[in-house]
Amino acid sequence: MIPMTFSDFRGYGRRIAEYFSEHPSAWFFAGLSVIVWIVFVNAFPAGYHFISADIAQPLAVSERYARLVADTDGRGALWYGLFFLLEKLGLQDGIGLSAYLFLFLGGSYASFRWFVRSVFPDTSKATVTVLSLVYAVNLHTLYLVFSGWFISPSHTLYVFLPALTGLFLAFLRTPSVRIGGYFLLLFFPATMAFVHPEMLVATVVFFVLLTALSAVYGLARFRFGTVVSLGVLAAGMLVLSAYSLPSALMQIRNGTMSTTSESLSGTAWTLQKTSNAVTETLRLLPPSFQDQFPSWFPYGRFEPLQPIFVALTAIPMFLLVWSLAAKKSDRQRKRAFFVGFSLLVVFVALVARVRPPFSEFNATLFALPGMGALRGYERLAVFVPLLLLWVVASLRASGRSGRVLSFVALLAMLLTPAPFFAGKIHLYTSPTFHNDGREDSYTGAHVSDLVRIPGDYSVLARKLNADPGSGKIARLPFSADKDEVGDEYLPEARMRGADVLAPLFDVTLISAGRPYFGQWLFAKSFAESERDPKWILPLFRAANVSHVLFQKDAAEDAREAVEDRLAYLERTGSLVREEESDSFVLYRVSGTVLPRLRIAEESLPLSERPSENLAATSSVGDDSFRAPETVPEGRGMSVSVGKKDSGRFLTLAEPFDPAYGAVLVGSDGAETPLWHIRTDGFLNGWKLPKVSGDATVRIVYYPERFVGVGRTVSLVALSCVIISVMAISLYERRKRTNG
Repeated sequence: MIPMTFSDFRGYGRRIAEYFSEHPSAWFFAGLSVIVWIVFVNAFPAGYHFISADIAQPLAVSERYARLVADTDGRGALWYGLFFLLEKLGLQDGIGLSAYLFLFLGGSYASFRWFVRSVFPDTSKATVTVLSLVYAVNLHTLYLVFSGWFISPSHTLYVFLPALTGLFLAFLRTPSVRIGGYFLLLFFPATMAFVHPEMLVATVVFFVLLTALSAVYGLARFRFGTVVSLGVLAAGMLVLSAYSLPSALMQIRNGTMSTTSESLSGTAWTLQKTSNAVTETLRLLPPSFQDQFPSWFPYGRFEPLQPIFVALTAIPMFLLVWSLAAKKSDRQRKRAFFVGFSLLVVFVALVARVRPPFSEFNATLFALPGMGALRGYERLAVFVPLLLLWVVASLRASGRSGRVLSFVALLAMLLTPAPFFAGKIHLYTSPTFHNDGREDSYTGAHVSDLVRIPGDYSVLARKLNADPGSGKIARLPFSADKDEVGDEYLPEARMRGADVLAPLFDVTLISAGRPYFGQWLFAKSFAESERDPKWILPLFRAANVSHVLFQKDAAEDAREAVEDRLAYLERTGSLVREEESDSFVLYRVSGTVLPRLRIAEESLPLSERPSENLAATSSVGDDSFRAPETVPEGRGMSVSVGKKDSGRFLTLAEPFDPAYGAVLVGSDGAETPLWHIRTDGFLNGWKLPKVSGDATVRIVYYPERFVGVGRTVSLVALSCVIISVMAISLYERRKRTNG
């Protein structure tokens, strides 16, 4: 066998270069093949589902699509529609997750490629391909995959953002129906990010700043026609997102996402926790970078290489400084640079939050109405990779050596997130079980993000879903790893993180680890209180809890803390054991379980104090309430009331939510708004005024009032956009054909 010489290699290299020169599309497919390889080596195993601290993979979407969409007040129609389609194609559990990973990385790659070709059209095809790969495969997206945020609807915006930005800038330069139509067509699927209303705020902030800076730096000329065209485009965005907009705005207004958050932590604490140093943000590292690659290095045999990968994280800052210092002879490229750089400065400052030198400014900014929605790190950091690579893409190195150096730097930046290329992410490479200090495998680790849901839970869910008389199910015990509130910690099933079981049930499955009654962790109080355990019964009965699910796969110390209490309640007949499996014991709450909607003489004196709840035990009886006739209307309903109900309390056994409202409709059709109060300590209630005759109380859940109308408006608008784009395309094609 004749050995190959250096000239042979040069010859092969020349042929490859000639092929790519003659076939421009080959660059796109070369980059896509890298994405395919990454997905292949990181494929998730069949039969397993993903669960992390904040994210759980959507389950059984094809069976519960309508309910899942309703739970998000219509905002999840597109997001769950995507998983509905994957399931219908037979792509479920780990296989479906692998398919979604390809859509996420491949979509990000194609989207940024569109952006660069639109904003910097003279960039070489090789550079465009590498830049696009870096946008799809970098330390930020590695963090998203490790943490599970890549399967959050909020981060679908990461995929669409570059292409939307490129089209928006093209529209600013040359307002036209065709470009505006393409932008709106792409904007519609991007609205699936608005399942999380904070992403609506972030998107508005981004495009407002982009428009303002384009005007300041002269990237586009804002004549009267441009302003009018922008108004039309904004109106199009508004009507396309009409299916999600009303409920998202109402959720922000009611405080769920506002600065007056009722969360356990509060905005100030969250801003402090999620703040990120400027240098870490520019290196595309999260606040918890010590627990992420490369500070966390899972490849023991290659430990000497860790300092090299840590050093490589500085490449983005090196390229940023080079871009700032480089001479910019092209006026349009220079303007685009300053727009991108200014946006980068703003968003890096916002991600820094309470860190100097931005602490005082951000303290004021995040106190503005609605801005508190952006207090999570991920909400604003999603924009940083685009803006950083935007600035880098503007770099036009002079001389052959400069171009080679910039290209090599980009290649090194692409290789920095090594776990993508090494493969087996979440199978053998995951901070979740590496930091646990035990076995380094998803099948042997103490806790893993890839889990099998015990089959007996699915069997139980089918049984209770088929029982129309079943009320809510309260879970016990309070099982938290390191006392982390909000996580479901079931070490026997190797689960720790978001609730993956609740979506299996049509009835409400009340978490033991998250607040349900106000901000109170009732399950923790049940384990710690020295009072008679019967204090919890009036709370359950008032909240329409018909069953208690004791999870045998919870932490051992958590189980032991409540086993004696449950045994006592079973001996006294307060709880009746209905079913037992390897994973759980299901108890039925004996006695009177109050209906979800009821009219009573008085509000029960329930609170977070077990002693007060124990005193209310005798107040719950068959003669203490009346179950009126109701007609369901979404989350709300119409309730028939009469003269005998005057002055009584109407209670809806759901946690108090200001989004609920009620009006009394008299026999003459006159409507009287009712004052929304807390009844039974934690629930939604209204005190009925004097009722002269037969009347109706209409309970409404305001976010869903406009869901039907909003969906219709969005569909009509989408149809109009599609027809307009098709008509313009046909007209332009015919015009070109006719010469």
